[in-house]
Amino acid sequence: DGFAAQLYVDRRGAPENTQLACDTLAKINWISRILRCSRKSQNKLYITEVNWPLEGTSPYAPAVGDCMVSEHWQTTYLLRYYLLMMASGRVEKCYWHQLIAPGYGLVDNLGSELRKRDAYYCFKTMTHLLKDAKTQDYQEHKKQYSLKFSSPKGSIKAVWGCDKSFLVDIKKHQYVYDLLGNALTPDSNKQVMASDQVIYITNFKL
Repeated sequence: DGFAAQLYVDRRGAPENTQLACDTLAKINWISRILRCSRKSQNKLYITEVNWPLEGTSPYAPAVGDCMVSEHWQTTYLLRYYLLMMASGRVEKCYWHQLIAPGYGLVDNLGSELRKRDAYYCFKTMTHLLKDAKTQDYQEHKKQYSLKFSSPKGSIKAVWGCDKSFLVDIKKHQYVYDLLGNALTPDSNKQVMASDQVIYITNFKL
């Protein structure tokens, strides 16, 4: 059997933020080490529930107050959380809570028709791009982050900042996409801007 946890960071904004000195990676590492001491469970960690409550959706949101975020930040934080989770190498599976819900889901069902939020398309792009991919290298320096993957399609690198923007050099035969899978064009210096929103750099076209 494994160990399940609702490993929230949503009450502290960005997944890189800390709660009692622990960011997402620190929480995962901490729980994983505790799990290894158990004689009643295999060393398998499942994050069974994570989300960010959305602004303007009370009473449907799971929490209210300054922890609520816009749909823009829901999309941004979702991807960064999953990337950090994958960078840890310690989590078997991670579940977003949930697909359809007006206050925190990837799809809003309050109107007459289902409305897919940007977070839905972000999640779809992530699962399509990183299917069968394996993590290779995680780097963190002065709020600049990168995570490399190898996949059957080719190499993939996710790059982002936490409250920070910076330029990234793009090599020949590399392609750049935003978190929704839209192609980005490097500038005349063959650079693209990385920011709070993750960009993907690949050696193949989507």
